[in-house]
Amino acid sequence: MDLLDELLLLASLNAGTAAFTPARADLADIARRAVDAVSREAEDREHSLRLHAPAGAQVRVDAGRLEHALRHVLSNAIKFTPPGGSIDVAVSRDPVPTLEIRDTGIAVGVEDLEYVFEDFYRASNAEEQAIAGLGIGLSITSKIVRWHGGVARMENEEHGGIHVTLTLPVPAPRTAQDAP
Repeated sequence: MDLLDELLLLASLNAGTAAFTPARADLADIARRAVDAVSREAEDREHSLRLHAPAGAQVRVDAGRLEHALRHVLSNAIKFTPPGGSIDVAVSRDPVPTLEIRDTGIAVGVEDLEYVFEDFYRASNAEEQAIAGLGIGLSITSKIVRWHGGVARMENEEHGGIHVTLTLPVPAPRTAQDAP
């Protein structure tokens, strides 16, 4: 993800001018592509990166944009998880299509949780530990998910780590444009 492209995307999302091309897609395929895109980075950090994605979670989304959003969450999980940690990605469809990402990384301060999806926000632990980043990845993620009518949430796991949930709306009824 090129920095200039990311800044331009953030600006276009904020201005409401970002291009989206929604089509019917399987959430498991989107998750698989995102996991594949970051798997080398996870291997380099000796992380266990697992995907639990049964097919059949149909959504009407811009698959490229949603994959981009998920890659930001996964990149953060990789950066904030100490070597040898684990990152799990799960796709579910009941009651609504959902992507869940859990890691064994550094928890976010409770005081930071409500701000992590804001533009250029960096949690205090990222600053303290000098972990690289500008604070735009989760903002982009949240804006892409919201554009789709969904919600992005983050919470600390009880025994350490982070749990991010990207919830999407139930797909619209099939249209003639979706026909094979």
